Amino acid sequence: MKSCIMGIFITAYVISINPVTAQDGSEYGSRLHVTSPVTYLECYRSNIECYNKQKIYTFFGEHQSRPVWSPDGQQIAFFAPDGIFIAPIEGGKAQLVYTQYYEHELGTIALGFSPHRINFSPDGKEIIFDQPVYDEDRGGEIEISRNEYGQWSGSRIAGTFDILSVSLETGEYRVIVEGGMYPGISHNGRYICYLNHDWRVWVEGEEPDHHGIPAIFDMETEKSWYLVDEEILPQNEGIFYVFPSFSTDDSHIIVDIGNRVDSDNRSNMESQLYTIPLQGGKPEQMTFWEGNPEWGKVRNFPRYSPDGLWILCTDNTQFKQEDGTYKESIGMSLFNVDTRETFGLFESGEFSSRDGRWSPDGTKICYSLRDSKDDYRIYIKEVVFDNLIKLSGNPTLVEYAKPLDVNIFGNYPNPFNPATTIEFSLHRTGFAELAIYNLAGQKIRELVLGTMSEGIYSVVWNGFDDNGLLVSAGVYMSRLKMGDAVTTGRMLLVK
Repeated sequence: MKSCIMGIFITAYVISINPVTAQDGSEYGSRLHVTSPVTYLECYRSNIECYNKQKIYTFFGEHQSRPVWSPDGQQIAFFAPDGIFIAPIEGGKAQLVYTQYYEHELGTIALGFSPHRINFSPDGKEIIFDQPVYDEDRGGEIEISRNEYGQWSGSRIAGTFDILSVSLETGEYRVIVEGGMYPGISHNGRYICYLNHDWRVWVEGEEPDHHGIPAIFDMETEKSWYLVDEEILPQNEGIFYVFPSFSTDDSHIIVDIGNRVDSDNRSNMESQLYTIPLQGGKPEQMTFWEGNPEWGKVRNFPRYSPDGLWILCTDNTQFKQEDGTYKESIGMSLFNVDTRETFGLFESGEFSSRDGRWSPDGTKICYSLRDSKDDYRIYIKEVVFDNLIKLSGNPTLVEYAKPLDVNIFGNYPNPFNPATTIEFSLHRTGFAELAIYNLAGQKIRELVLGTMSEGIYSVVWNGFDDNGLLVSAGVYMSRLKMGDAVTTGRMLLVK
């Protein structure tokens, strides 16, 4: 019998409001203080008796994670036990926008789930995420039993994951991709990048192709394609892919690609960030570890800054100390796309951070911070680029300096009106393209297109598009491409 799994959109009353306050003497920024309601669907998970369907209480769990900014910068969506929530950046009122529940002959039973990634659509009207599928036809199982408090609960095995979208206006939800996880959405809203998840991998003896391979779904044509050739598979020699996301100009994705050094110990892994063109091709390694720690070192959760100059990521390393014990370090860092240098956002400490996402203007991040009680809470931190901590002296966190094939030095003047000069360099001879894009990812002016020799160049953009029309004031991106190497710059046209 197929399980009946449904989602629900809930607009709920909030009992209390707590203002945002910065952690005293902390470098971690300001905590997002919210009180989140939980309705009768989740009552079975607590020790509180539910007298009727209208009872609301303030259970909020220990883990608040996967935060993401809304496009207008006024709200943050995040995951807490059993649901996806949104809250104002000032804190206070929270809203449960989606949870899973199971229609059983014993009644309605809520199912806890944990999305790997949450995204706002570019227009801010939908939230796109992945959720486990408890469908018996796709390898899922649900067993219902009573707990020690007499409440019904369920033990679950997810056969696969689907990528869903829920409307923040109507509460309606739809499945976008069956068998997909870790979704990311392009800036123009047309594409979704994800990892293919084939439920047959859990069936004994099955070795399906393309399980765990990054793919693209085109929401206009409803067609998908894989980004990596079939011979490079996660099950071959322990290779795995995680957390794909789009570049600022949507020309490629950045993804964490790693290798399980010890197949019997998932903690002993190594991974780095790679880029893959939107139409697929050979992954190009972008970051490198220096030194050789004796244990796992993983770099994940990559996100380009809005101007395309930085990549925010989480560095998770474990290395052996002199006394023979292993020490774990989990912190967020900023990788400079132009210089290939890595900077830390926090000094070393007992806390760990992850799940970082940029604000729309690129001046702040929201992220999950683990406190001394091993609870994860959401914090908002301003990024002061002049005060970044150069990661040096720690062999697990320093980057090799690897020259880029292409580089944009910037443009001057900036801001500009009516014209600006863009300086760039090529480190080899080849076919190069320099173009101007708006923030919607649309190409508006081709400046350079053709074979060029190694050297330093400059080109003037007069603010006109390819149709000879003067563009409106705003932020524009310069994009320099040679082969698989891509770099971008940010410029402001004022009137």
